[in-house]
Amino acid sequence: MIADDLIGLTRGACKMETENYANQDLKKIERWATDNKIKFNDKNTRFYLYQRKETTTGKLIFTGITKDWTKTKK
Repeated sequence: MIADDLIGLTRGACKMETENYANQDLKKIERWATDNKIKFNDKNTRFYLYQRKETTTGKLIFTGITKDWTKTKK
């Protein structure tokens, strides 16, 4: 089985805290997907960071691959 789209939201007091929460959530999703024999195509996986202020980019880890945030300013 192949998963199509997934949306997850996370929030933190600062970018680093948000990144840590997001990585924890992604680990849970990975575990669930493995248990249910679902695979994610990491080549098509994108992460978006919605924020009010400009900051440096962050890193998220999903399916063992580190991906950059795609920055979107509100």
